[in-house]
Amino acid sequence: MTRLPRAREAVCRLPSLPGGGGRRPEALGRFTPLILQTTLILSISSAAAADEKNPAQPAANTGTIQGTVSYTSDAKRPWRYARYYVDDKNAGRLAESLVCLRLMKPTEGTPKREQAKVVIDQKDFRFIPETIAIRAGDRVKFTNSDFSVHNVSTNNDLHPFDLTLGHDDEAVEAFPRAGGPRRPIVIGCKFHGSMRAWIYVFDHPWYQVTAADGAFSLKEVPAGVYQLEMVHSAGQLRWNQRVEIAAGQTHTMAITVSPDNLFVGNKQ
Repeated sequence: MTRLPRAREAVCRLPSLPGGGGRRPEALGRFTPLILQTTLILSISSAAAADEKNPAQPAANTGTIQGTVSYTSDAKRPWRYARYYVDDKNAGRLAESLVCLRLMKPTEGTPKREQAKVVIDQKDFRFIPETIAIRAGDRVKFTNSDFSVHNVSTNNDLHPFDLTLGHDDEAVEAFPRAGGPRRPIVIGCKFHGSMRAWIYVFDHPWYQVTAADGAFSLKEVPAGVYQLEMVHSAGQLRWNQRVEIAAGQTHTMAITVSPDNLFVGNKQ
């Protein structure tokens, strides 16, 4: 048999590994996991670099609606609640206004989240806060910081209950059914008739109660046509307007209400 020249034979051989020429295949096997591990690390690093260049973006078919709620006074028709809820008489920004979307058609893919718990305290013979908005299934913890005995009750058919709380007592209620902006659960105290609170329960996440600055922002709203509503139950104000949310865009608007938006009673 003709042998290859020594120089060419050296080129055809596998590189020498520890353990001698006769154990080269076994030695190579011991190095295989290291090779695979190195390849995997390089692949993950490449993917991470790609993610940094292309960070996750909001869903392409959603938009945002934001703005402020303001009250315009009328000297001939004074609004007695202005001193409680209008933070700046010049700007007229309105606090504790519920701003929400009322769906004009079913929306698929409504974001899910874990159930939350909100606290309503009874202090200085008031419910604090007076107005809250929650998602169906959320819980509300009622507390009593006053030294007087209070009551927390409602006869609303969505979730009727009747509780009596002494000083530092607390009770938790879950609200499984949504009534939206037109069916708030009105909370009262049987011992102190002037105490009132309003709980709005929704089956979607596009709602917000304004703070003193009157601002609101509803994000990741599926593109489409909605009814934007504003309700101020404590001050008996109501407003609504048809809006269209465009994908990838932010729609900014100013909600301005006046005595023209007053309604009688708590009917929504």
